[in-house]
Parts: sequence; C-alpha cells; structure tokens
Amino acid sequence: MRFYLVSADLFEARQAAALGFVQGVYVPRNPVARTGRDYAQLVSEISRLSMGIVGVQAEAFDAESLAAEARAVSRDSQGHIAFVMPMTLESVRAVRSCYAERVLPSLQFVASPVQALVAAQAGASAILLDAVVLGEAGIPVAPLVTDIKRLFHQGRLRTDILVESARDVAEVGRVAVAGADGVLCNWDVLQTLAYHPLSDQGIERLLAEREPV
Repeated sequence: MRFYLVSADLFEARQAAALGFVQGVYVPRNPVARTGRDYAQLVSEISRLSMGIVGVQAEAFDAESLAAEARAVSRDSQGHIAFVMPMTLESVRAVRSCYAERVLPSLQFVASPVQALVAAQAGASAILLDAVVLGEAGIPVAPLVTDIKRLFHQGRLRTDILVESARDVAEVGRVAVAGADGVLCNWDVLQTLAYHPLSDQGIERLLAEREPV
C-alpha cells in the first residue's frame, strides 16, 4: 500500500518528501484558499519536489470545463498529476479527456461498490473513499474496500482504491489489511505511522541494558 500526504502547506510537503516512504501529495483546494495562496502556484511548487504523484483537486463540475482544467494542469505542472474530480456523470464523461491531457483521472467521494464499478469501467485511474464521510454515514470503510477489491479482481479492473481522510494509525492498518492500494493522510497522522508503544518499550529496554552495572 502506498502512502500520500494531504496538505496545503509546502513545508509539510517538503518534510514528507524527506521521509522516503511518502509517494505523493494531494493538494486540497479549500484549505489553500483559506491561506490566501494561489492554488496553481502551490501545486507547481509541490510538483517540483519529485515525489511521484501530485493530486490536484478539480474546481469545475461539467465535463467540458473539467477537460479544460485538466489541460491547464498538465501544461503548468511537472511530474505525474492525479486530477481528482467528484464522482458524477459529468466527471465520468471527462475521464477520457484527462488521459488525452496526460493527467490521471481520479474520482472522489465514491460511496458504493456500484459507483466504484462505474468509475473503473469508465477508465478512472483511481477511486477515492472518504473515511470521514463514510464513517459519519455509518459505513465502515475497510469492509467497503474489501468488497470493491473483490469486484475489481473479478472484473480484472486495474483502478486503484485509495482511502482519504484516514483518521489514525488503527484506521490506516484496517484499510491496508482490507487491500487498499493507497491511503491519504494529513501530516499529523502521517508522522505517527512509524511509531508504536511496544517499539518505545523495546528502545527503553535496549538503552537500560547499555547502562553500566
């Protein structure tokens, strides 16, 4: 499973790039707008970090505007761009246009196996399941990942299943075991993934054994 940072902060993106296990940054629009920064400029700066994937959140909702937006993203950014669109029929229509503009179409807020199949059959590079939105609706995200993974395997569909807004290490572990291809975390969660209390206990015991008798 791959790990991605979700952030509107260039400093956090640089820190994540230095960790070695983070394979991309997804840049949400609304938090960037609250900082007053230009979204396209921030995306361009993050794309220069050479982390693999930079996730760009679409602003438009109709297929024609989405295609134009994908064209602009492809022109102004470097590296591999995941163009994240809301799961609608208009976005499904825009999937092929995204490939024509050399960006990877990803459909966000997928909430059912049927939606996942529609997205995958249309050719989406990835679907995004929002753990917070699903959790608030009483839908555990890990079992949904398992169900979609089974359907994709049966249909030989290669669309990635990504879980966004993972809330803690335990949830990251559950969706990993369920078969998610990637998880999108904020910096607070991401930097805790290498820690476990038993690891701390082992380190404390090791240090104690080094003390002179």
